[in-house]
Amino acid sequence: MKVSAPTPARRFPVLLAVASAALVAGWCGSCLAQESSEPLPLFLTTSLTIMHDSNLARTPQRQSDTVRAAGVAAGLNKAYGRQTYLLYGRLTKNEYNRFADQLNNDGKNMNGKFTSEFLQNWSLTLGGQYDENLNSLQNNLLDERVVKNVRTYRDTNLSVQYGKTGLWSVEGTLDRNDLSYSWPRQRPQNAEQTSQSVRVYYNPSDLIRFGVGPRLVRTEYPNRRFITDSKTVEDKNLDFTTDWRATGLSYVNALLSLRNTRYTDGQGQSTSNDAVTGSLGWTYTPRGPVSYTVNLSRRTSSDRYSAGALGLETVATDYITNTVALGARWQVTAKTSLGANYTRNMYDNSRTGKYSLAELSFLNSSSNTSSHQDTYSLDLQYQPTRSVGLSCNVTQYNQTQDLIRNEYDGYSTSCSASFTVE
Repeated sequence: MKVSAPTPARRFPVLLAVASAALVAGWCGSCLAQESSEPLPLFLTTSLTIMHDSNLARTPQRQSDTVRAAGVAAGLNKAYGRQTYLLYGRLTKNEYNRFADQLNNDGKNMNGKFTSEFLQNWSLTLGGQYDENLNSLQNNLLDERVVKNVRTYRDTNLSVQYGKTGLWSVEGTLDRNDLSYSWPRQRPQNAEQTSQSVRVYYNPSDLIRFGVGPRLVRTEYPNRRFITDSKTVEDKNLDFTTDWRATGLSYVNALLSLRNTRYTDGQGQSTSNDAVTGSLGWTYTPRGPVSYTVNLSRRTSSDRYSAGALGLETVATDYITNTVALGARWQVTAKTSLGANYTRNMYDNSRTGKYSLAELSFLNSSSNTSSHQDTYSLDLQYQPTRSVGLSCNVTQYNQTQDLIRNEYDGYSTSCSASFTVE
């Protein structure tokens, strides 16, 4: 189970002191560059979405439902001298037809980001995020799909970059986040995570950039009960990146990560394994009204925990997900566009269970399974005016069975309308 990561002041006082100095320096510079009489670029958006899903809980026996989501969002996007302020907040009321008693909920999302350029060649970004929404039903436990499991995610992050132009640049990032679930049986997956990374970029031209650097991620699971559970997971990554604008019509980006993961249980004993992950993306925009995207990725997820009534079984799980995503968008007119997407996720899963008592060794087990998920979608977007937006979407999906997933299939349709005041 991996989360992403933010930055509290008490953890990184030196870097935050530098950040604070940068804020003051940048702010004073902007005071001289621009007066504050310029109107604030605020916006307010109201929206309504109606969605019908033939298999809402993603189970072998279909259970359909219709969901109405009414939302209001407000934001600020303000450039002031050498600073940029971005604020966004959204409240959503989700009402279900069939599962109203179990699933009706209110969603909350808030995001903020501050960027500043200071001195001659430095830039700083400080960001925060708060999300409180119903956990996706397909990510709930197999035997408890339709439950009101609220997922709460908090994140703060800080990055400082030196070298805005020229052949070389360096970026350092600090991040801290926490993830929690309200449903009791899923609380052992509550996690607190911190990460630090440094990346060096080489820019031989305006069309291509290479990057390399280490990234350290530490995840703690405070609610795990047994001493043989993995209380702490530490990832050491070495990332290689490339961004290449091959032509004026084609753009390629790639990431390759070499990872070593160490699991430490409540007794202080550790185990480790190695993995290779990465992604490759290509965007092609010919001179006509159609653009295309191709994305490939490989992700890994693993865990070590105890099972059974007394926690006598130590379980090791390792999951690999390979994804192929294809997309195309046709700009039919200046106000209308049509999109088509296809995604295939291919899952490889292994599970090894070992009992701590020699008398129970005959119960030791090992299993390997694989499955795949196919998703097809079409969407139509229409914006008759700057303030009004209309869209509809139809999606068909199917999943084969494996160690941790049900076999299911179904389809969903949705339409939404929004009105924005700026």
